[in-house]
Order: sequence, then structure tokens, then C-alpha cells
Amino acid sequence: GGPCGGKTTALARVSSYLRERGFEVTMAPEAFTILAANGMSMNFFSTKGMDVVVQTTVLDVQLALENGLEKILRARGKPSVLLCDRGVMDGSAYLDPECFTRILEERSFMDYSSAREGRYDAVFHMVTAADGAREYYT
Repeated sequence: GGPCGGKTTALARVSSYLRERGFEVTMAPEAFTILAANGMSMNFFSTKGMDVVVQTTVLDVQLALENGLEKILRARGKPSVLLCDRGVMDGSAYLDPECFTRILEERSFMDYSSAREGRYDAVFHMVTAADGAREYYT
């Protein structure tokens, strides 16, 4: 979901709901935000080809976060849920389909489906509150 789509609120509520029912819950943060908060500037995109470099890096960081947290939860051996603020498919919105498919294939995903349905048990698509009210959001 985009800005004001309710992602943060939904994650907090789902996390609380699951914890109340005995699940251990861990959340994988958004990789792009981690990179941006640690010095990756939007100015980087002015360099030719950086869109691919940045999206590849975001994907690699997201995969590492998700895989590492899943490993930790599995080692605990208790009922658990890993909630992801974003997923590996996010980069597909910023790159042409052929380029993104190649990046996925380089990471052993056979296609978009294996990166979505093959990786996640559920995916929730949020709609921004700004949809249809663009003049109120800048």
C-alpha cells in the first residue's frame, strides 16, 4: 500500500491479535526505509542505471531480513508468524517487467508467482486514503 494506506496500523493490530492468541510475532521492516535512513539518498537515482542497482539491493536486503527472521522463529520451535512491512515484489513497481524478472531469476525465483505465492502465506494489498483525494496529500 501507498502512503496513508494503513500498513502501520494494520501491522500493529494483526501483531497484537496474534500475540493474544499465543503466537510469537516478528516483523520484517521495509528494506528501502532501512537503506534510506542510513544514507542512501534519492539523489543516487540521478546516476544512470542506479534504479536497477538500488532495487536489486533493496531486494537482497529484504530477502536477508525475511530469511534471517524466519530462521530465528523456526529455531524457537513455537507457533509463530513473520509479518513483513513490504515484500520482495515491491521492486516490480519501479522496474520494467523484463528487468525485474531477470533479477528474480538471478535469485532462484522462477517467476513472479514463485516470489509471491511461493514465498508468502498471505499478502494484503492496501489502498491509500489519498486515492481520489490527491489534492489533500503532498
